[in-house]
Amino acid sequence: MVAGGVPSPLVDHADAVAEMALGMLDEVAALGKKLDLPFQIRIGIHSGPVIAGVIGIKKFSYDLWGDTVNTASRLESHGIAGTIQVSAAFRERLSDRYVLEERGLIQLKGKGPTAAYLLKARRADTHEPAEAEGANRLSARRSPRFHTEMPVTVVVDGRSLPGVLADISAGGLFVWVDEAVPCARALVRFGYSATSGLESLDVEGRILHTRSDERGRWGLGLAIDRAESRGQAPLRDFLLLFFGTHAEAAKGTLSGNDGSAFHYDMSGDASSLTRADG
Repeated sequence: MVAGGVPSPLVDHADAVAEMALGMLDEVAALGKKLDLPFQIRIGIHSGPVIAGVIGIKKFSYDLWGDTVNTASRLESHGIAGTIQVSAAFRERLSDRYVLEERGLIQLKGKGPTAAYLLKARRADTHEPAEAEGANRLSARRSPRFHTEMPVTVVVDGRSLPGVLADISAGGLFVWVDEAVPCARALVRFGYSATSGLESLDVEGRILHTRSDERGRWGLGLAIDRAESRGQAPLRDFLLLFFGTHAEAAKGTLSGNDGSAFHYDMSGDASSLTRADG
């Protein structure tokens, strides 16, 4: 059993676990080839809350348990040898760097019909973030991600729609709105939040992909082109979520996970972040 983001929080825990699962399949295949034996393993992954703690009286053991653990175990035992079977909850938390195959509903013992997917591979068109000269260092393996449910306003064609920010990464944003958005661009406006401090921040970008969910919401995946705020604090906090790093100076350059460079400027009353290639 493996748990991502426990006991220390990890913003991209889903991607980290996906990378490990794919790596495990590769290692088992390589070992089988080396020993000329038909080794195969099943892997099951689920996302959700767990209970964690040290148990025992004479012999202590750190353990995790709960429904999330049970569901992951069922996904493994009801899976296919040589594959990674994941839940819809885990799929929602993955970045778009991965290829998944829908299996439909499968019968899980003690769970009943459950939506399942097979994690197949990394997308062939993804590449590691290129570090611009003088950029803050990011992970060379994964880009930071931040999963949330933050109320926002989505502005499209001059109309303001209530929305929910679901995910931030160094590649963009994913937001939910209550109706279809047929536009190519959108602006996400952050309102005041006592916990995030993201007051008066506008983020604009291109809509790269869309999807709907069972609740009838419309999901928008945006590649960020620019962000503007009044004062330093909103943009500085956003850089922490977007890039997983603090800005080290009033002006500088950061790298996105698509290889683009982003310039930021917090030297005046108005602060801005702009994709270098426009």
